[in-house]
Amino acid sequence: MKFTINRHVFLKHLSDVQRAITSKTTIPVLTGVKLALTTNELVLTGSDASISIEKIISSDIEENELDIIQTGSIVLPARFFGEIIRKLSGKDVQITLLENNKVEIVSDKSVFTINGIDAELYPIISNIDIEENQTISIASFLFKNVLSQTIFAASTSENRPILTGIHLVVENGQLITTATDSHRMSRRIILLPSISKDISYQCTIPAKSLVELSRILSDEEDVKMTVSDNKVLFTTENLYFYSRLVEGIYPDVSRLLKNQYETTFKVESSIFLQSVERASILSTEGKNDIVTLTLNKNSFISSESAEIGYVEEELDMLSFEGKPMKISFNPNYMKDALKAFQNQKIEINLIEEGKPFTLKLDEENDYFVQLITPIRTRN
Repeated sequence: MKFTINRHVFLKHLSDVQRAITSKTTIPVLTGVKLALTTNELVLTGSDASISIEKIISSDIEENELDIIQTGSIVLPARFFGEIIRKLSGKDVQITLLENNKVEIVSDKSVFTINGIDAELYPIISNIDIEENQTISIASFLFKNVLSQTIFAASTSENRPILTGIHLVVENGQLITTATDSHRMSRRIILLPSISKDISYQCTIPAKSLVELSRILSDEEDVKMTVSDNKVLFTTENLYFYSRLVEGIYPDVSRLLKNQYETTFKVESSIFLQSVERASILSTEGKNDIVTLTLNKNSFISSESAEIGYVEEELDMLSFEGKPMKISFNPNYMKDALKAFQNQKIEINLIEEGKPFTLKLDEENDYFVQLITPIRTRN
């Protein structure tokens, strides 16, 4: 194996693949990155058995400056190899497989020789048959936006593994994306006009997998999603991203969303966020991280700390309807929810004190809804 390539291009693809590699694996070869060179492309592979990432670098794309001299394959220690490529000063890098799985790396005036592992020892990544009735296509920028509006609500606790995943449902020409940690929920619905309404399936994907995917995807391309019984595959022109699925039945959160409410008020999400941030300055210093809303025609937000003091601020609302209420909540949950709305007019709906309340865009549809469970207080 021998090739030269633009170092900056190579480093970008190598960094993407390294997102799947961990030093904590029980399979030593998976601490490495696999390089497989054919007559027209270089394939980089990284995996931790839960996530597998393949990046394809084609010699047909001029900016890659990939010159294939001799085909072959090798597995190299990911951390050291990545650090070497990052620190090199040359515009290009030449990589040559020597005898006994040793690899020479040359760039500008630097020459490294490192030990590799026979590529035959690298586990085979089982493929997924891409069938039209299993695959949907979506603009990457839109999919990344959907993930940013939901993924923060997923659980980070392994007590209920199913809640560490993001639930995706494809039905009736829609993609419904839901995340919850049992204290809050975020659901985003988008239309998929290019797919048949007969396509219907659902799966739960680890939130950690989707975080890594969103960091890799380029806004200028479409991504295809294909689901099998225990795995999901995301593909673009030069990316294959595999992830295991989370086993189990995802809870039905739609039953928590009601159509009738006792109290409704509307606010600018960015202005309300600033109020919550100011109120939480004191709440985070106390034993209980709690902010309270007192809702009526002259509503205000407040919090207190026995050690520091008390804050109260009148809310700048667009409208208020319904009966007066007083409700307390975790300010961090509220801040996450408000940030996801990205400076838009929102509607907050309450059934009664102590019951979960919803936040949605000030529109007729429910394409983006969040739910927060309040905190019960003695007052």
